Amino acid sequence: MSDKTTICLLIFENGYEVESRSTVRDVNDFRAVIGKDKAYEKSLKRAVVALGAFLK
Repeated sequence: MSDKTTICLLIFENGYEVESRSTVRDVNDFRAVIGKDKAYEKSLKRAVVALGAFLK
């Protein structure tokens, strides 16, 4: 990964893993706090979709 990308990996107790990333076009626009928040948000959305089948 480059210095303008943030990766989030969620690992659940059941062993399921969800990965997501956030990136910007220009390294001068990179803000770590915002990147972490966006990557985490994307991972949570993916987890809800993927694990939603277990909740039915």
